[in-house]
Amino acid sequence: MRDNTRGALGRRGLDLLTKAHLGALQAVADQALSARMAIPPPLPQ
Repeated sequence: MRDNTRGALGRRGLDLLTKAHLGALQAVADQALSARMAIPPPLPQ
């Protein structure tokens, strides 16, 4: 998805709303792909 939006943003003739939509999609994809999960250590028993 990230590559698709990057490629689409490089096309000529896109209107401002379409560019904004593609930029938002790219931001969501980047955020999802860079997400990391922190797992806390187990609680002492």
